[in-house]
Amino acid sequence: LKYLDVVAIHSYTGFNRSFEEQGLIEPSTTTQVGQLQTLKSYLTSSGYTGPIFDTESGVWGNPGTPYNFYNQGDMLVRKMILEQSIGLNWLSNFYNIGDFSVGGQYWGLLGSTLKPGGLAALNYEANIGGRTFQSWLTTGTPHTYAALYGPATPGGNDVVSIWSDDYNVNVVPTLSGGGAMTVTSEYGATSSLASGGVLGLTGQVQYVSVPAGQA
Repeated sequence: LKYLDVVAIHSYTGFNRSFEEQGLIEPSTTTQVGQLQTLKSYLTSSGYTGPIFDTESGVWGNPGTPYNFYNQGDMLVRKMILEQSIGLNWLSNFYNIGDFSVGGQYWGLLGSTLKPGGLAALNYEANIGGRTFQSWLTTGTPHTYAALYGPATPGGNDVVSIWSDDYNVNVVPTLSGGGAMTVTSEYGATSSLASGGVLGLTGQVQYVSVPAGQA
């Protein structure tokens, strides 16, 4: 293994399950270890020091099934965040452009129109695409996830990507210095939230912009 330049994986889940449900990656705030974390540990212990590329994976989003149609973006963005958290920073989504289908399941993000999954991917890039993953934050609420990203430019704000295990729950984020934070939805809508205000979470990722060091 030490002679390999790159290790490639295809990180599909079973029957369109999320990364969290499949148990592929577990945040460091839990005591669990995900399957890809176990693989990475094995590669490292065997002498491999190169990168791991996710060269193909995807989530289907069927126009005739509202849950899958909108859930595609949720699971795709969450997968990218989870992979970044363990150093998997290169991935290829299957299938970006076109109404490609397998067995009646449609994988594309852009067909005759931009699908919700495609919009979610573009908004992910706009909010945290140029940032570096820092750490997982403890939320104090079960089945919720909060990933801290550093500033895009020196002196800029941090961003916290936050979501739940596909259920509705409220959390109360606070800033160490008080004030307000800007919340951007998975699809790009923005709002302001005062420190100590109530933030409703679902399976959709929200991006919370906060002053550096105050998350």
